[in-house]
Amino acid sequence: MISSENRGKGYPAYPDRIPPGWRVVVSDSWPVNNPGLGRIAPTDLTTWRFRTTGEVEDPLELTYEEFQALPHVSRVVDHHCIDGWSYLGQRWTGVDFSVVKDLTGVRESAKYAMVEGEGISGQRFPVDQDLLFADGQDGERLSPAAGFPLRVVAPGAFGYKNRKWVDRVRFCSERETDGLERAFVEAGVEELYTAAIASADPWTVDDSARKSFLRRVFASDVEQLRRVKATELLSTHAGPGTRPKADEEEWDLCSLEMPGESPDRAQFVVNGHIVQVLMGSGLVFAVEPICPHMGTDLSHAKADPAARTIACPLHKAVFDLATGACLRGSMGSDGAAFPPLRTYRIRIRDDRVLLLRDQAWGPLW
Repeated sequence: MISSENRGKGYPAYPDRIPPGWRVVVSDSWPVNNPGLGRIAPTDLTTWRFRTTGEVEDPLELTYEEFQALPHVSRVVDHHCIDGWSYLGQRWTGVDFSVVKDLTGVRESAKYAMVEGEGISGQRFPVDQDLLFADGQDGERLSPAAGFPLRVVAPGAFGYKNRKWVDRVRFCSERETDGLERAFVEAGVEELYTAAIASADPWTVDDSARKSFLRRVFASDVEQLRRVKATELLSTHAGPGTRPKADEEEWDLCSLEMPGESPDRAQFVVNGHIVQVLMGSGLVFAVEPICPHMGTDLSHAKADPAARTIACPLHKAVFDLATGACLRGSMGSDGAAFPPLRTYRIRIRDDRVLLLRDQAWGPLW
């Protein structure tokens, strides 16, 4: 059940603390979801400022010390990632949004607050949204990966709205498209987002629509990353022996005794595609070492050919080496919300591993 401390503080009036279908993360530490995004390099606190702009009477420009001198509160909040996992009982310390609004004198014309920061996409909230601007976690200062020096915590909302590395709030009289919404347009999921996600929360969202939305978003993101990598690889691996001729139906990758960095895996670049070969227990698999969840490098991921699995080191998602199917999603969530790992069709002949030109998604060369 939702505690009396949290009821009415951003949590919808539903009896279950865990949204339907969500998996609870059991961990002694906060699960870091996206350490590679935004500004996680050391922040120069001598130049950092927290600012308010837009529909306000008194714009703020506070140093880190001045922000820390504001009235602080401590709140225990559950985190519900849209991937389908929950982390319960996280204690945050920070400044309530109401304090910021009172200090800056928000005008009646303000209907929305756009929370922004260097290196992150803005996140729009209704001006009356329950928010905490957190600079502390579990009694300690925020770590860079957790959002240092400042992050926003939105109780009861999807976890992606809890933006990290925040340094300003812009109050708006009109609804503006925020950064993630622009990304959803580029991914071709704007209609699905608007219909199923935008006005929902972890308790009311249609689970099937959520999973469909995530699969399409992740697939679009990884395809974009794949194109970038292919462009780079085609320029750096342009010599003889890296681009098969168009009429060749297969490409000799390696022998069954691979010259890899370890005895069970080796990696190759073929016409701009990264191919990782994994062997063990008499089985051979070829996959693209890019996690289809958030593009994490799987070059050194834990693989078990005997069990036909490979696990993402960042979010612990597990994929089938033969089919690419996601067997377990991020942080133990339902794998049905994630696109498959790209696998390659190969054949073994005369103790050689041969990569086939024609793959399920099209020709490799």
